[in-house]
Amino acid sequence: MATRLAELPITGFAREQLLFRLSRLTKEWRHCARNADEDAVHDLRVSLRRFGEILRAFRRFFPKRAHQQIREEIRQIMNFAGRTRDVDIARHSFQQAGLSLNPRLELHLTNERAVASAGLRALLAVGLETDFATRWRRTLALDSIALPSPGVDS
Repeated sequence: MATRLAELPITGFAREQLLFRLSRLTKEWRHCARNADEDAVHDLRVSLRRFGEILRAFRRFFPKRAHQQIREEIRQIMNFAGRTRDVDIARHSFQQAGLSLNPRLELHLTNERAVASAGLRALLAVGLETDFATRWRRTLALDSIALPSPGVDS
């Protein structure tokens, strides 16, 4: 694969990377929409961040409006996922320190996670309902970025 990628023009490389990251993100998105547990939220955030970084790195190949639209969607999801993850980290920190939560703090954290998780799952459900992966591929015109034929100089 590395040899083949080295032979691609930069637009082909950008396309391959975005499609690969989008595929991974789609898997994590679906998993988290079904079960927004601690690991699923973490994995979703990692996939979103990696997709966003590839998109940012190759932004010059895409229309500014398309790039910004997807970045805004990523920001919204990262906001809710981050709020959800913050609660998980807070709980984990107390456990690591060997401290127990008082009932008021436990209730507060439970409510915070429930609200953030509900918002996250709602955004993920809308993304699945609108087929975010296909929509993002079309928005970025990933299917129209031509890859060279094998053996043809580019």
